[in-house]
Amino acid sequence: METDEDVRQNIMSMNALFDAIISDANIPNEGIEEVDLTQTNDLEAIAAMMLGKLSLIESCCDSNAIATQKKYDARKLRDRIQIKKKQLAELEIENANLIESAKKQEKLIQQTHATAADFMDDQQTILKLRLELQQAQNEIKVLEEKRKGLILDSKHQAHDISEFANQDPSDPNLLQALKEKEQELEAQRERERRAYLKRMAQFKAQREDLNKRKAQLEAEIAQKNDELSNIHASKQKKNRRK
Repeated sequence: METDEDVRQNIMSMNALFDAIISDANIPNEGIEEVDLTQTNDLEAIAAMMLGKLSLIESCCDSNAIATQKKYDARKLRDRIQIKKKQLAELEIENANLIESAKKQEKLIQQTHATAADFMDDQQTILKLRLELQQAQNEIKVLEEKRKGLILDSKHQAHDISEFANQDPSDPNLLQALKEKEQELEAQRERERRAYLKRMAQFKAQREDLNKRKAQLEAEIAQKNDELSNIHASKQKKNRRK
């Protein structure tokens, strides 16, 4: 059975332990009335001192636990924020890549449309040139027929003059009329010949110009076709990568 002295020693040991904890934890102990355990027998004063010190220690433990939990929660929150920031950065990079890819696709589509429009314009221009060339060739045929008609008319007129001259070669009026008729016929033939040569020269220059423009446009169309092929090949290559 424990004696009063044993109880006193236990209380003193517990008080020493409380004092050591309070000192190590730097816990302020204002408001606690110290009691000399070696002298007093006032159990109420002893209990008040011991309970006060225990309450300080418990409050400190609760505060430290809360602080530790707050530190843990803050660290966990920071980790979650870092993860979200990383995910957001990855999403921004992916979004930027998608925007850039969309811009490139739009540019390719615009180039395709522009090239196709140029191709159609060139095709229409070539068709127009072909029609102009065909019209010029038709006019040349008309001139050729007209020239042949003039030659035939000249032969007929020469035949008429020959018959007219055979009527009475000694008649002065007849000779004068024959001479004037020959001069008139020669002048007419010369005018027709010059007009024909001039028109033929114009048609020749026009035909050469049309052929030259046609060749240039055909070369441009071939180049446009190559550009279209390259654009389609590039789009197919990107689609395969996706």
